[in-house]
Amino acid sequence: MTAGQAANLYSPSRSGAYNSDSLVLNDAARPISNGQDAFPVLKIAHATRHNLKDLTVNIPLGRFVCLTGVSGSGKTTLIRDVLLPALTARLQSEKLEIGTSDSLASESNEDETEDSAPEAALLEGSEQLAGVVLVDQSILARTPRSNPAVYTGAFDDIREFFAQSEAAKQRGLNASAFSFNSGQGQCERCRGAGFEKIEMQFLSDIFIRCPDCNGRRYRAHILDVKIQPFPKPLSPGRLVRGARLRNRLAPNPQPATSALSIADLLESTIDEAIEFLASFPDARPARRAVESLQLLQEVGLGYLKLGQPINTLSGGESQRLKLVRHLAEVVGAQIAPCVSEEVPENALPSSSAQRLRYSRAGSPPAPRIQSAPKMNLFLFDEPTTGLHFDDVRVLLKVFQRLVNSGHSVLVIEHNLDVIKSADWIIDLGPDAGDEGGQLVAEGTPEEIARCEGSRTGEALREVLDGGIAQLYQRKSETLNQDSAA
Repeated sequence: MTAGQAANLYSPSRSGAYNSDSLVLNDAARPISNGQDAFPVLKIAHATRHNLKDLTVNIPLGRFVCLTGVSGSGKTTLIRDVLLPALTARLQSEKLEIGTSDSLASESNEDETEDSAPEAALLEGSEQLAGVVLVDQSILARTPRSNPAVYTGAFDDIREFFAQSEAAKQRGLNASAFSFNSGQGQCERCRGAGFEKIEMQFLSDIFIRCPDCNGRRYRAHILDVKIQPFPKPLSPGRLVRGARLRNRLAPNPQPATSALSIADLLESTIDEAIEFLASFPDARPARRAVESLQLLQEVGLGYLKLGQPINTLSGGESQRLKLVRHLAEVVGAQIAPCVSEEVPENALPSSSAQRLRYSRAGSPPAPRIQSAPKMNLFLFDEPTTGLHFDDVRVLLKVFQRLVNSGHSVLVIEHNLDVIKSADWIIDLGPDAGDEGGQLVAEGTPEEIARCEGSRTGEALREVLDGGIAQLYQRKSETLNQDSAA
């Protein structure tokens, strides 16, 4: 029995599905590239940091670009030590996010960056960008008080939603009372942490569940505020027979979900929380919370608990959580039109889609509509490390959404399924160390595959010509031969 056949025995397994011939690993759509000249470029000229040998490359903007090459060929040096500091200094990163895990450069080394960047390389085309963001897999926070709901801003809407309930109004509770960081509602013993730390003199500290709130973080009168969701009717329903009710569909509701407190909701998964909040379409805070949480669902994090501490997330989960914040900015930019103050409200198109199209195309006339805003350059350093095949597919869709919104994505990657989905590839090499730091080839995945001197092209030929299913078949045959031997 081959490895693929063994995986296919378990039909619910996503791993088994990707080892079968019926499912291709990457189903994220890749737009057809019209060539580098059709798009603006960011040019890095005469880069000489570490093993880079007077390297000059052109990075197409508004596209999904992969930086490839063998390990040690200078990819990380080009991105982290050359492009990032130079672009940070050029853009004068006043409006860019500064942080330890999702930033351009820390405040402590800002002066050093500005002095060293011009010596590393020359940069052309930076005026076409509004900012640059490095999204890595480092942890977001070390405090257990932060969670996905707090990070995305959905927790503010959830607290407001509970404060608008009848039970909360009867008790005189406002939104602050439903915060585990507020003295109004947090457990008096654990101060909203849900646990107590016992310091050990010679051993690691021990954390135990708070005996007063049983790890639920809130006081008893806050936990007594529960909201009952409306029953959801089944579709299409059942036909009721009768003279007056003929040809009418009577509701056939699902069993009602039990009432939830805010602690119960924090213990729910993001998927479950969306289903609960979506049953209140008339509540504005609930709708806003659903909009924020659906972005987490979109990047494949729907399985996380709403109140799970951020410091317990893996590197891949942390990276996708950072992407959610930028996706939220993309969604907001798509909804908000670029309109000057002189434009009368009745002169604008009725739909947000029309307003977005007019703002980008410059029609109606220029005095009424401003030019489209500049977009960001997103940098990723091997983002698929530790990710499952299905997580890679989800990540590619997020990349494509950023590109479709006008942003630029530059990824250092070894994963062939990500590389073959790129619009443009910049291949460094030919080898590592002193033998690297040179431009081997650049072009579309098909053009790189035809390059005889590129190791990346050699690997791409197997994927593009034979397909991923045949590649898995050859690997399975190799495993069988090894087992027989």
